[in-house]
Amino acid sequence: MEKEGYIIRQRSETDERKVILRLTETGVALKEQAASIPQKLAASLLAGPLSTTEVAELKRQLCQLIKYLSEEEGK
Repeated sequence: MEKEGYIIRQRSETDERKVILRLTETGVALKEQAASIPQKLAASLLAGPLSTTEVAELKRQLCQLIKYLSEEEGK
C-alpha cells in the first residue's frame, strides 16, 4: 500500500519501536470510495431483477459464507 501511495510510514518521535501509519490524500480518497460500495451494491440489487426477499436471502447466504471462510482460516 505504501508503494501505491495510499499510506506513509513514520517512526514515532517518542518511541523508535513504533511505526505510525497514515493515509495519504490518495488513501483517504480510496477509503471514501470504498465506503460507498455497500450502498451502491444494495441500490443496484434492489433496482435490478432481484426482489427484496431475494436480496435478503442473498445477504443471509453471503453472511454464512463469510462465517464459514473465517472459521476455515482459523484452522
